[in-house]
Amino acid sequence: MLTVSGFLYWLLSTETGAQWLIRTAAHQLDGESRDIRGNIWEGLQVGSFEANLPDTSISLSNLALRVDWKALWNSQLHVHELSVDRLSLRLDGESEPDGEPFKMPALPVSIQIDRLALGELNLVQQGEPLPITVADLVGDLTLGDNQGIAHIHHLDVGYEEIHAQAQATVVLDAFEAPWPMSAELQVKAYGTNADSMLCADRYLPGLNVSTPKEVVPSGPASTPASASATPPLETGQGEADFAELEQLIEETNTDEQYCAFSLQTTVQGSLDSLQVALAGEGQGISINGKLNAAPTAAFPLRDTQIAIRLGEDTALEVDLDWAQEIIDGTAFDRVRGSLHSKNINVGALLADESLPAVISADGTYDVLLSEGFTPRTLKLDLDIAEPTSWNQQTLAGHARVDLDLHEVEAGVPFWLGYILNDSDVSLRLGSNLVELKGKLGQSDDQLTINIDAPALAQVSEALSEIGALNAGGTVSGSILRHVVDLNVEYALTPENTGTVGEGKVEAAVQASGEFRPASDSQPAQWKGSVSELVVNHAGIAVAALGPFDLSLALPTPDKGLSLSVAPLRLQTSLDNQNWFVLDHGGSSYDDEGWQTQGSIDPIAIAPARIALLRKKLGMDEVQEQQGGVKDRRTAPAPLADLVIGLDWNLSFKQALAGTLNVKRISGDIMVPAEPAFPLGLNDLFLTVKITPGSGSNSQVNASLVAETQEMGRIEGKVESILRYSADRSFHVLESDIIQANLKADIDDLGWTSLFLGDAMELGGTLDADLNLELRTNGDFTSQGHIRGDNLRLTRLDDGIRLLDGTLEARLDNDVFVLDRLYFPAVLRVEPKEWRTATWVSEDPDAQGGSLTLTGQWNLRESTGQFVADLHRYPILQRADRYAMVTGKLNANIVLPHIALSGKIVADAGWFNLDMLGGSRLSMAILSFYGQEKP
Repeated sequence: MLTVSGFLYWLLSTETGAQWLIRTAAHQLDGESRDIRGNIWEGLQVGSFEANLPDTSISLSNLALRVDWKALWNSQLHVHELSVDRLSLRLDGESEPDGEPFKMPALPVSIQIDRLALGELNLVQQGEPLPITVADLVGDLTLGDNQGIAHIHHLDVGYEEIHAQAQATVVLDAFEAPWPMSAELQVKAYGTNADSMLCADRYLPGLNVSTPKEVVPSGPASTPASASATPPLETGQGEADFAELEQLIEETNTDEQYCAFSLQTTVQGSLDSLQVALAGEGQGISINGKLNAAPTAAFPLRDTQIAIRLGEDTALEVDLDWAQEIIDGTAFDRVRGSLHSKNINVGALLADESLPAVISADGTYDVLLSEGFTPRTLKLDLDIAEPTSWNQQTLAGHARVDLDLHEVEAGVPFWLGYILNDSDVSLRLGSNLVELKGKLGQSDDQLTINIDAPALAQVSEALSEIGALNAGGTVSGSILRHVVDLNVEYALTPENTGTVGEGKVEAAVQASGEFRPASDSQPAQWKGSVSELVVNHAGIAVAALGPFDLSLALPTPDKGLSLSVAPLRLQTSLDNQNWFVLDHGGSSYDDEGWQTQGSIDPIAIAPARIALLRKKLGMDEVQEQQGGVKDRRTAPAPLADLVIGLDWNLSFKQALAGTLNVKRISGDIMVPAEPAFPLGLNDLFLTVKITPGSGSNSQVNASLVAETQEMGRIEGKVESILRYSADRSFHVLESDIIQANLKADIDDLGWTSLFLGDAMELGGTLDADLNLELRTNGDFTSQGHIRGDNLRLTRLDDGIRLLDGTLEARLDNDVFVLDRLYFPAVLRVEPKEWRTATWVSEDPDAQGGSLTLTGQWNLRESTGQFVADLHRYPILQRADRYAMVTGKLNANIVLPHIALSGKIVADAGWFNLDMLGGSRLSMAILSFYGQEKP
């Protein structure tokens, strides 16, 4: 016994005992302690102490503790001083709420702390530091059996450029629910500079209040709230008024501050019934409020009055009266009151400070709330008073709404039971007007909608890109069962140019529908029928041919929105002339994917209609040839327009699937040669088949076939994988191979005039079989052959005609190899100069000429080498000019550079200088031929 007593005496009364006890405790808590002075019985000071608990770290410096241990004989723990210079807490764990309400455990002794002080608090939670600073706390605390009293004599709080000082008194009359209490709080706040968010003139420049600099505390005192800090306040000094506390701190540290604001609050009652009064003043602003609340009730507010005055000519007053009403045995909260605002600069309070908005309004409200704050009845009467403006535009009007909630069938969302007993809304902002008048709820009710918004930029500059909007119509019946008749006009651009994307878009819709309750297998849904749908823009119109049905399933916690569109037919027209009919076979959308199918009735591809469509799309018009000679005797007979059909059946459910077909029905295409001639189409179709594969991948197979009566056949096939992901949508990876095959059996290349125009003409037969493997990064490989016979290339304006040619070429990976392109010499024109004519037609050395072209071209690098070998070849044959040449020409091409080398010798030729516009010599003739004669 003596040993135990001696050990306790050593622990409590000696400095070494205290050092051992505290260091041992720190070691057990995975921490450490330093600079321990004094003893536990007379007074203890600890320079630093650290402890590391699971998910929690604690660090403190300059702890001072003085306890009157003898008071324990009177069942009291009397602490003269408990102070810490700096307390740092790091909380990494997540708090788990306790379902049980907190109840203070019974205390074996009463507790009295004469001086409780904290110099600085640093709190880090989940790695994020506390956004506010807490410092210089000085207070006292008393805890008894049924009462607790806390005085905060001084507390410094900082947030960004705001510094606040506070004192408070809190009295708890019981340590369990409903926590009866009384409290007083006094706060005085200052900005550390003129740009502080506390400075009201930043947000409300209309105050016109000059806030002078004030001499007040600049922040946390330079000396901490520890034993060496400001002398401790005596117990009970917390009742000292705020002015005395301010004077005490000013003696320690002062500086210039801005934008003062003070707030006093009193709280009385419990969590069952709480009365709060507040009063604030500063910077020309005054706030007065009285609030009765029931914090534990579903609707916590009771009677409330708040009055705010901002300067001499700005005010806001809000009154709220609460009452409980019993309807059919059920209790409801009724909230009614009034609102008055005068010159409230709302725009300055918004994030976009550049938006000026000054609101003056008077209104009353009366709301009956059911469980979950759902309005059961709502009456609103609001008048916009002068002067009111928004975005520097005059705002005027009124809003009167009377709304009731009626019971609906089980499975129907509650909001479908709302009935609009009366609506009279008319708001004008600048030149924009919104009107909502009438009723909605009974079968004979009608709500009229009118929106005239020619300048939405007056509402906000963010809407400046939106054109003029005009909408009007009616909604009849109720929200549950209704008929809608709307007309909408929207201006994409101010001018109507007749071009797509410019001018007005007009739409008209008439529909009826109803909401149906949910069942065990179906969610609540809206089902309707559209009896009229017309959309018109730039002379292109789409109109529904008869009514069609729509179905919209409302989202549930387990399933999202789904939509279904029944079959319908849409008539399209160009400038009031019917074009084609789209036969929509049905479409649907839900969480799992979508599906659509349909077809287009045979559509005629008429040149005049295509030209009109090109004009509406803003595409360059084909310029009619100016000048020249047109032989109307060779004009082709009128050709029947090409008529094609289109059908599709596509779906997406994790992966894309379906088919797409385009097929020629009848008609032909005129080849724009000179003279023009029909292509002679027998068949033309495109088929795309998409087959789902593994996961979200699909296999795409596409084939194109074009066959003519006399010009041959072309067949192309493409195979590729098509992938889908939520972030990239449909795509093909760089590693995916796209395989393509092209087979051509061309009997007449004359159809190439579709692409070459009439400046150049190709002719002859061509046979090709090519295989390509492509990647999206541009890499490819290729194999195949190309053969041609009876080839013909003509440039009439230049007098160049290459006839009776043959071609041998192939593809070898990325190289196009021209094995041989051969044109024999063909004398078509007899030169008018007799000596040239005699030599080229009779001299044996002038016969058997040819043009041979060989070489290769690297498709990837755009480089190549070609050799042109000419022998006695009549390259130029016209009545006014003639040239026969021999030689070899080498071309080394590295685009954009072309290097030519070789030698070309003119064998014979002549030029009529008069035809060339040269010297005006009578019958001036320049001639040369293969051998000079004396």
